[in-house]
Formats: sequence, structure tokens, C-alpha cells
Amino acid sequence: MIVCIPSDKNSLDSKVSNVFARCNYFIFFNTENSNVEIVDNSYKDSQSGAGVQATQLVIQKKAKAVIAKSVGPNAERILFGSGIKIYKAVDGTVKDNIEKLIENKLEEVSH
Repeated sequence: MIVCIPSDKNSLDSKVSNVFARCNYFIFFNTENSNVEIVDNSYKDSQSGAGVQATQLVIQKKAKAVIAKSVGPNAERILFGSGIKIYKAVDGTVKDNIEKLIENKLEEVSH
């Protein structure tokens, strides 16, 4: 499964960003083969629509889940509508949150 995590820096050892659509990077992690793809968030400085554009990227990358501290209402609606699960990130690194997801220790956001 491909998971998307918004990040402040371009590393698994960086903190999970406090924001989703306006984060610096999106880290896509494949839980089946541990492949990592880091994408610079070109939408972070958009005047409007950053949430919609960010979710389109998540869908395009075929992610099945997002781990985030918070997701705006537009992004949440689109993610849920696309069948993408949202998990509440805990304090720590991107890597910590991926490990907790694999261990089923993250809270799933309900809609």
C-alpha cells in the first residue's frame, strides 16, 4: 500500500508537517516494498485550492492512505470520496508514523 505523509523536510527522519496541503514535501512510502518517493510540494504557495491540488497529487500517485496531523475540509472530502483513508499522525518523524501505521497503532479519521 502506498502511504502519503506531508513533511517539513525531504527525509524519512524529518517531522510530519503540521499542515497537509501547504507542507514542503509529500513523502510517498510503499509498505510492500519500502520504496520511497519524495515530491516537492509546488502547491504550498497557491493563492487558493492548495488542498484540492494536493489531493489530486495523492490520487495520481495511487496512495491508499494519508498520515497527517490535520487535513482541511476540502482535501478531506476529496480523499474520503476517493476511498483514501486518513490516519492521525502522532508526534515524531515520518518514519515513526509509518512504523506505527504498519503496527496498526494510528487512529483512523472517520467521516
